[in-house]
Amino acid sequence: MPKPIALLQDICAVPGTDVPLVFARDGSARSDEGHRFRAIRGVPILREEIPPPIVKPRDHVSQGICQERIDFMCALSGYTLMLGAGNSPFSHPDVVDVEFDLYANTDVIADGHRLPFRSGTFDLFFAMNVFEHLREPPVAARETLRVLKPGGEVLIHTAFLQPLHEEPAHFYNATEYGVREWFRDFESVECTVSWNFNPLYSLSWLSDETLRVLQTHLGAEAAERIGDLRLSEVAGFWQQPTGWRPEVVELFFKLPEASQRRVAAGFELCARKPTD
Repeated sequence: MPKPIALLQDICAVPGTDVPLVFARDGSARSDEGHRFRAIRGVPILREEIPPPIVKPRDHVSQGICQERIDFMCALSGYTLMLGAGNSPFSHPDVVDVEFDLYANTDVIADGHRLPFRSGTFDLFFAMNVFEHLREPPVAARETLRVLKPGGEVLIHTAFLQPLHEEPAHFYNATEYGVREWFRDFESVECTVSWNFNPLYSLSWLSDETLRVLQTHLGAEAAERIGDLRLSEVAGFWQQPTGWRPEVVELFFKLPEASQRRVAAGFELCARKPTD
């Protein structure tokens, strides 16, 4: 069920501003300055509608939220802004579920770069695996700062060593220093490796994706040959690539460019300045 109109009236504003909104019973909203926003199924669309919101199926699978984080949000006395939870079954009266599209428990459809909430509204900003999918993470971080109360907290997870996923909206894999740069205007910043992002997670996901593309394009025999390599053998390529297992190296160079991009170590970019 969408959040009560009284709550939306109390916390929402024209995106990126503190200009108040007046809500109708169907969830649509307007401002005295002439801004108008429609609603879908009682959920207000408080962002530009290009592209238009997609109504996701109720059986869409999203990554769950661990019980520890749920307990933390439920224990707060104020509001939590939960950005990008997708179809998570978790819902709470004081947790405002914000998404770019419409999922089962979405309360507000919005853009993380221009949040439709009044300044100083939330005690916690919570986003799991979202910032790598934002076009301008520093802009979203500044918006996060704006809508938090003084002393309010941020808790996010974001990608570092992860294969391409949810393309084409996977823009960044950030180092610790990149994440700290995004949130440079905050204080008491701690950047740690959570249990689900430890090095085994990286190795496992990269290995799984690599074997998948090998089997898809070069067959089961090629995937099995790579899968049978010991980790110490693979490390040998980094230590001394010249002459290392040429029959194995050849397999990777046979992969189509599009498949290499999913697990590549990096990219070379060439471009040209416009002439006009």
